Amino acid sequence: MELTAAPPKSSQIAQFIKQEIISGRLKPGARLDSIRSFADKFDVGRQVVLSAFNILSNEKFIAKEVGRGTFINSDWTENKSYKIGLWLNKHLISHPAYVELFASLGVAASRTNDNIVLGSADAKMSFTKWIKERKPDGVLLTGLIDDAFIRKVKKEKIPFVVIGNYELEEDVFRIASDISALENAMTAAIKIFNSRNVGIIGGNPSYLISKQLKGCVRNAIEKMGLKYDEKLLHFSIDEDGYAGIKYLLEELETKPDLLYITVQSFFGVAKYYFEKKLSKKSFPRIIFSSVKSKIAYPELVDLVVEIKDTSSGMLGLKMLRDILQDGRAMCRVEYSQWKFEFMNRNET
Repeated sequence: MELTAAPPKSSQIAQFIKQEIISGRLKPGARLDSIRSFADKFDVGRQVVLSAFNILSNEKFIAKEVGRGTFINSDWTENKSYKIGLWLNKHLISHPAYVELFASLGVAASRTNDNIVLGSADAKMSFTKWIKERKPDGVLLTGLIDDAFIRKVKKEKIPFVVIGNYELEEDVFRIASDISALENAMTAAIKIFNSRNVGIIGGNPSYLISKQLKGCVRNAIEKMGLKYDEKLLHFSIDEDGYAGIKYLLEELETKPDLLYITVQSFFGVAKYYFEKKLSKKSFPRIIFSSVKSKIAYPELVDLVVEIKDTSSGMLGLKMLRDILQDGRAMCRVEYSQWKFEFMNRNET
């Protein structure tokens, strides 16, 4: 059995004080107890407490003032924790498109000790009422976002960051997805799989992301010298995947042999595949954007377009924290990058 040594007592004391500061129990500008008081409290020598203070001083949590004592640094911000709101406008928390957003935001918040509060159509209350009841320090916004909603948010005088690809005239801080990797993935897949008919199953056709997906596919098709067939690009406001795959495979004469499906469509496509007891040889090659390790039916997927660790939730939280700390962020728009990787599929 491998034994792990406990951290030095000075580090343990420093960590205890740090958590008191992060949680807000020790306020910026507050004076710390004397070294002797901490030594008595933790039953250690004064040198141990002095070492703990040195750790905190090096990390900018505390400042020593000659003849006055030791104080919580009044201008420290990097490790301050916040109450962060995540508002899904007119969408439910259960919407599959937000699975990866929740995951990346949860990881990011655990590192910064921020508290995340959710609000959505589930709450059955307006954004204004939610803000007044939950009192977040700042808000991440996604869902159905338009300029009218942004103007409503601005009236609340609360810092916010928009997450998603939207066509907005209002000036906002936002995190968007750079989906250029999808075009590269499509081009590579067409070449490797010798595909001739490329399709999509996607959501609301009026969304900017839907228009961008369509553009990626069209560019890849034209780059490879294939014929562009608009009928193979199936977008619908209420798309669940099942209706889309049924339409493409049962109602069209020309059927796709390579298909990009969105997160909200994946389970419906999988349901159709298993219900019909289809073989992989008779099914289109599938391109899917997700976290590779979390794909429910990896045997259906030939190529995964994966969002890197610096995904929208992490980037959104970082940008919002910058605004809360400094009143601004380094840039107005930042992009989460995608990469792609082929997966092995047994042809049975």
